[in-house]
Amino acid sequence: MKQTFYCKQCGKPHRDYASNHRQFCSRRCYIKYWHEHVSAKISAIRSVKKEKCICPECGKHFEGYFWSKRVYCSRPCAYKHTLFTHDRVVGPANYNWKNGASLKQFRPRLWRIAVFEKDNYTCQECGKRGGELQADHVKPWADYPELRFDLDNGQCLCKGCHGWKTRLDRFARKNSMVIKEIEDTWYQYL
Repeated sequence: MKQTFYCKQCGKPHRDYASNHRQFCSRRCYIKYWHEHVSAKISAIRSVKKEKCICPECGKHFEGYFWSKRVYCSRPCAYKHTLFTHDRVVGPANYNWKNGASLKQFRPRLWRIAVFEKDNYTCQECGKRGGELQADHVKPWADYPELRFDLDNGQCLCKGCHGWKTRLDRFARKNSMVIKEIEDTWYQYL
């Protein structure tokens, strides 16, 4: 149902659906309003003086607006600083460094295929053959670098079993003392 609205520029009534959100009776009124109100705000913003800044990479002086996030005088300076910062957080300097354990250095294809063939493309937990199989390290990749590509350290698991095994391994690492206590008390009842 149409409703009556009043033009923001000339104040004339016009009828339209509320869902259209029309604020003006015509395109001419819209343009007139824009020139009187919006363009004045834009020109006021443009008239703001630029601040003088110093590039932290080369020390060159340049000008920028106070709301701008620009720190460097040019893209090459920003790129040089990025490379410098990158070198400080890559490798042993990174807070998340795990003694060279990296998926980028990992040669998964040959080892994975060899593990699948060794286990005849069958999940070693549930016995399911084929499907979404994943090669799993029996002893963790990060903890045993000498066993990373050892076939005896690999087993074929389906996606579901691999998820459960990973969760159990994490739980075991976090709670190794608790598990040891449970095992000790368990053997007492046998």
